[in-house]
Amino acid sequence: MSTSLENYCLSCHQADDFRYPPLADSQLPNALVMLCEKCRRPIMFIDVEKAAAITQKHPKTIREWIRQGRVKSLRLADGRYLICYSSLFRPPLQEDELAA
Repeated sequence: MSTSLENYCLSCHQADDFRYPPLADSQLPNALVMLCEKCRRPIMFIDVEKAAAITQKHPKTIREWIRQGRVKSLRLADGRYLICYSSLFRPPLQEDELAA
């Protein structure tokens, strides 16, 4: 099965023709939903622990991805991070993109 990402938004990491794994209601209580400034699609932000559980990685790995720019995140006033759910599933960055 191939997926076309012609309408892929580089800002929110979403495309109309690609569906991300759904989140269970139990994973949503602390989620924050905003609209992408460029494409106006809804963006869901989840906490580091939920991102780690979804990706089956350690929370330290998620924090490292934040530092490297591999996932989109927001830093809250209390210092916690929220991760853009769809950025967990975006196409892998090329080395030259990481250096930018």
